[in-house]
Amino acid sequence: MPTPSDEASTWRSRSFLYRASLVALMAGIPVHLVAILLPFWLEFQHKQQQEERVVSASFGLWQVCLLSQCYSVNSIETRPVGAWLVSVKILMLGAFLLHSMAVVAGTLQNFMSRRRIRQWSSVLCQRLVHRDSEVTEDVGFLAGFFGQAAHIVFILCVKEELSDSAKLSWGFGFGFLATGTAAVSSLAMTKAHSRPLPRLQPPSASEERQTADVPLSNVDTARGAASSPRASGQPQPRAPRDRRSREAVGYL
Repeated sequence: MPTPSDEASTWRSRSFLYRASLVALMAGIPVHLVAILLPFWLEFQHKQQQEERVVSASFGLWQVCLLSQCYSVNSIETRPVGAWLVSVKILMLGAFLLHSMAVVAGTLQNFMSRRRIRQWSSVLCQRLVHRDSEVTEDVGFLAGFFGQAAHIVFILCVKEELSDSAKLSWGFGFGFLATGTAAVSSLAMTKAHSRPLPRLQPPSASEERQTADVPLSNVDTARGAASSPRASGQPQPRAPRDRRSREAVGYL
């Protein structure tokens, strides 16, 4: 018969820090997705040679937009895009995949009843979503690490445009915020999830004083009583009944 603890989820037993961190990790998923899909990582001024005017343009991981029309990314202004953009895409997609896996693991770990988890046929899956497992924290931190690496590569490769007239847009900020939140939330969850070791407290002053005030005679008496045959439970020899036998053994 299942007990109430088996039917209950782990969410109620978590601390406030763990709950807030997990909610922040979940809230970062839509922000992360918007940053990947929308072409607003970089804004720059594009000069049209035919009409001789300068128009605003935006650049993302997949498209570049000019005058409400978007095209596949081939270049930034007149400079062709190299293989660095592919590495940024791979890092961001990998970070989003890990971010999603961390949210799924955290949801199953904290909101599913223990009885249902025990009914799974795979022992490995049971261990991954166990209440003491730290898979959510580890995968979430990796997602934040890969995402931050993607943003660093992007900044290093568009520094030439940033030195002219281009500037980072809100899409870049969304991605930086989502991946940074994933890393910080995972570290906070790890801190809230860890169990501190018990501290060894030194004896109080009163206990030390009581130990110091015990006289040595009491200690010797206690030792002698403990070493006596009666205290040790050993049988004691009986005195002989007749007089001659008692004189022989020295009782008189």
